[in-house]
Amino acid sequence: MRGNNRADIFHSDEDRTTLLNVIGRAKRKYGWKVHAYCLMSNHYHLLTETPEPNIAAGMQWLNSTYAHRFNEKYERIGHLFQRRYADGIILTDEHLHEVIRYIPLNPVRAGLCKRPEDWPWSNCRATLGYGPREPFLSVRPTLDRFSFDRDVARTLLREWIKEGGHEIRSSNREPLISLLRPGQPVTRDTLRAARSNGYSLAEIATHLGVSKTTAWRQVVASA
Repeated sequence: MRGNNRADIFHSDEDRTTLLNVIGRAKRKYGWKVHAYCLMSNHYHLLTETPEPNIAAGMQWLNSTYAHRFNEKYERIGHLFQRRYADGIILTDEHLHEVIRYIPLNPVRAGLCKRPEDWPWSNCRATLGYGPREPFLSVRPTLDRFSFDRDVARTLLREWIKEGGHEIRSSNREPLISLLRPGQPVTRDTLRAARSNGYSLAEIATHLGVSKTTAWRQVVASA
């Protein structure tokens, strides 16, 4: 969710705390499971599981509630957010696995910290066991993807995220998940962007959850 005209949606830590509180209320109100989040300066990321088909109603309530409080606090009027939330349905385990580390690596990509666990406004510290957990945050499903032993799971998750950090420092490539968004149509332009960033057919196929042959056909069709 991005600020209107890419403007900041947080002016203070108090604002970030307010949004976290609103996310917690949305979680309870709509029965969501929140697996990951990251609050930046002009946008935020949220990984949610919605047992009921209420993502649209829930996001509308969440964003309008926060925007109302923000506008009231700073005596402003008008839209706070740029547009309707950008949603992506996660269809495969590979997509979910990548999103789990993509979200906490955002402040590293932005140069705000060296390690994702150093950023206080994401789920990373809590999920890795370095700090307290927001009441709305579901940690166990993420850890269980790596191991049913919590200590082992956190070690493996830490390495998985760290590996993504090494890729950021060693490459100027745009993250594949931002080029080919989960749940979004694969277009000629997005495939060209992925190939021009140096991603192989195998990498694209794994990311999309399709065979290498299918990925090759899509790339050829986009040429």
